[in-house]
Amino acid sequence: MFSDNHQTFYDILNIKNDATIDQIKKNYRSLALKYHPDKNLDNVVETTAIFNRIQEAYEILSDPEKRNWYDNHRDVFHKDLVDVSEYEIDEKYFQPNCYNGYNDDDNGFYTVYRKLFEDIIAQEIRFYDDPKDFEYPTFGDSNSDLKSVKYFYDIWQSFKTVISFNQLDKYDIRQAPNRRFGRFMERENEKIREQARKQRNLNIQKLVKWLRSRDKRMKKYAEHLAEKNRDNRKKSEQQRRKKIQENLNISNNYVETNGFKLSEEQWLELEATLDNEVENNRQMKKEKKNKTTQPTTIVDDSIDDMEIIGTRIESIDLEPQSQIDPDDDGRNNNQIDCANNDDNDDTNLLYICDVCNKNFKSLNSYNNHLKSKKHLNNVKLYVQMAANDNDDDDDDD
Repeated sequence: MFSDNHQTFYDILNIKNDATIDQIKKNYRSLALKYHPDKNLDNVVETTAIFNRIQEAYEILSDPEKRNWYDNHRDVFHKDLVDVSEYEIDEKYFQPNCYNGYNDDDNGFYTVYRKLFEDIIAQEIRFYDDPKDFEYPTFGDSNSDLKSVKYFYDIWQSFKTVISFNQLDKYDIRQAPNRRFGRFMERENEKIREQARKQRNLNIQKLVKWLRSRDKRMKKYAEHLAEKNRDNRKKSEQQRRKKIQENLNISNNYVETNGFKLSEEQWLELEATLDNEVENNRQMKKEKKNKTTQPTTIVDDSIDDMEIIGTRIESIDLEPQSQIDPDDDGRNNNQIDCANNDDNDDTNLLYICDVCNKNFKSLNSYNNHLKSKKHLNNVKLYVQMAANDNDDDDDDD
């Protein structure tokens, strides 16, 4: 086994890469006794070569400083371990005639590139102390679920190799006459390695981009995403219109129970205008987010559908209703008005404005209050507060 030039020093001593110094010494003694030339007089030439390799391995691995340097420059000692050309991506993989159809046949798109990425993964894993640390996903096949396909391209498009490329070193720093020359040699070697790593990263990222534009699975994913977005927009629009209608109902009920009545035409006008203004408000918010670097238009994010509702209600000419006594047997409003205008009336009927938290002894004063600007502003605020619990969901749309 020691005639294999592809062996590392760890292989020669039959130990793991993380072996302790005690394990190194133990295995060295055992192998040195077994292959010492004096113990193998019938095969001195071969055992001498083996014994020399065992000693070389022990000399490096038993010294912490030399071992650390060896771990970082292993390919310098074993340049025939790796062929640099194997890290290159053949140009044929960038040609459509590299595969035959989008299927899982031996020459199909998914089989050809699955095998290619399996080779790339095998090349990278060799440079990991623990293969489990390698987190790049496999290419999959024609039946791979769309999420895993998307994940594959998301990860590999930012690929970074861990291959050392020490076998490309121009200088053997073991031959440096002093530390100064050693540092210079190391810097020059690192430039060469970094250039090789950069080129490999670019080649694989280029391959991933080329594949993504042709992978039928990604086209299906794009169609799936577009359909999902359309459904979400449709649901969002339905919820928005439902919310507007609920807010209009809240406004309608409150205004009518507090002495006002909007005609049918006014409510239709309010609903149509509100729909347009809410949509315009949303569009302004989107434009603001898209122009964060040029904030030419300031839009208050606190503006919501209910504020627009309140504004529209205030702008409409509201007609105050007379307060009707629920026990009234059919008297008209004029009779009620006359009855309550009598200063000598013994009736203790009070007119209450819940919005402003005020009481009025006469209908005239109550009606005047309902026409006041202060009351109209309070109506608008009340309408906004009435639907406040529903505002958060609407903002998320």
